[in-house]
Amino acid sequence: MKTIPALRPITPAVAEEVRRLIAEQTHVPAAWDALQIWGTIGRTVVLKTNGTLMISTEGVSEEDETPVELTDPGLQLEAMVVGSRRWPLLKDMLPERPADAAACTSCRSTGDMWPESEHLVLCITCNGLGWYLDE
Repeated sequence: MKTIPALRPITPAVAEEVRRLIAEQTHVPAAWDALQIWGTIGRTVVLKTNGTLMISTEGVSEEDETPVELTDPGLQLEAMVVGSRRWPLLKDMLPERPADAAACTSCRSTGDMWPESEHLVLCITCNGLGWYLDE
């Protein structure tokens, strides 16, 4: 069994940059006051400037319900991995790799199931980190 490491808190510098990116984006309603970091069919994950991850499963429009807090640690981690690939400053929120972390053999420590593919498919063993912690 593996332990899913927690995200690190957002730093003031990252929060300020997220605030700037929110002002520039057109992907989510302004009322959400959040940056879209992951979007799939039927699921949108956004990051608030306080570091909270929110999820909407209704869609992305003014008429859709406001996203709710994303509490699943695995989905939180995956969303931040995806977000940090687009905005490297978000890597500051990813967990630091401890010395005793195991290299993920499922993805050859890449975080991707098929790194040579143009389609992003995160590794289900390590949630996209390339390493994991054993319980």
